[in-house]
Amino acid sequence: LYPNPASETLNILFQSKKFNKGLVRIYDANGRQVHIENVNIETGENRFHIDISCYAKGLFYFVLQVENERLVDASFS
Repeated sequence: LYPNPASETLNILFQSKKFNKGLVRIYDANGRQVHIENVNIETGENRFHIDISCYAKGLFYFVLQVENERLVDASFS
């Protein structure tokens, strides 16, 4: 997850051993979901870019979930 802190675009970079469907969710510091997006996860390197320019400054939580497993679970500001 980079850059952190981020102001315009949040970049996600990770490796996967297989193709799958995933769900990206972003929550604010109060636990309210502010972003949800279905994504295709490819075998190998994956990069996602999320526009966060409309979010107020603060602490957010990023979750990438595949099936019942959280592949990425991180915070950013």
